Amino acid sequence: GLLPLGDPAGEQMAAAYVALSGQGSPKLALALVMCFAFVGTFTAQVAEPALNVLGETVERLTNGGFRRRHLVYVVAFGVAIGTCTGVLKILWGLSMWKIVLPMYAVAVALTRCSAEGITCVAWDAGGVTTGSVTVPLILALGLGLGKEMNGGKADGF
Repeated sequence: GLLPLGDPAGEQMAAAYVALSGQGSPKLALALVMCFAFVGTFTAQVAEPALNVLGETVERLTNGGFRRRHLVYVVAFGVAIGTCTGVLKILWGLSMWKIVLPMYAVAVALTRCSAEGITCVAWDAGGVTTGSVTVPLILALGLGLGKEMNGGKADGF
């Protein structure tokens, strides 16, 4: 699986962050870590088989009105932003509740005011992001980062 790839990557990412921050370049350190987390997650999500199947289904059901590529890229962008948020949570020691509760409030509000077809696709897209490519990579990345930054714990990544 991808766990052996993600764990050392997370540890190295944390080590690079600490080293660059210690050399007086905290903004560069943060930018590099965020870029790595974003690009790694985005590409893993684009390769996620279940998301591509959902995209093909939506494209077929809309007779090409909603392209598979658009759905895949939008969902991959959202998951990458979520991963970057998890990385910030670990690096800065943010409270998980201050991240999760507002996001769920936004999701519920958008669900209430969106058309049923869009809502169904949106929640299905959220479900297919937890597939065989993305989850091992993000999980290992968070655990590796947590080992280095928080003395071995990465709760709530």
